[in-house]
Amino acid sequence: MARIRLSPREKAVAAATAALREVDFPHLCRQLWAAGWTDKKPTGLPLQWRYTTPDGAKVFYAEAELMEHNEEQGHGDQDDEHGRGNQVGKHGRGG
Repeated sequence: MARIRLSPREKAVAAATAALREVDFPHLCRQLWAAGWTDKKPTGLPLQWRYTTPDGAKVFYAEAELMEHNEEQGHGDQDDEHGRGNQVGKHGRGG
């Protein structure tokens, strides 16, 4: 089997994606939907989901943007009602 080499840029993207997966994204989505956020499946050329705040003031076009916003708001390390906290989870409905 041939070895596939990654460029430094691809390695950085892979590392960022791995760090992003450390947060239980489906759980975060459930919390946001309960708070009134909406999401929309991509249509046409875009490949990323669109996430909108309840008041429609902000729109996030990538899972990473949504996670950054969540961390800026201070919600990065909250445990859910079952005490699972942030765990590696299967990717949910997002991008």
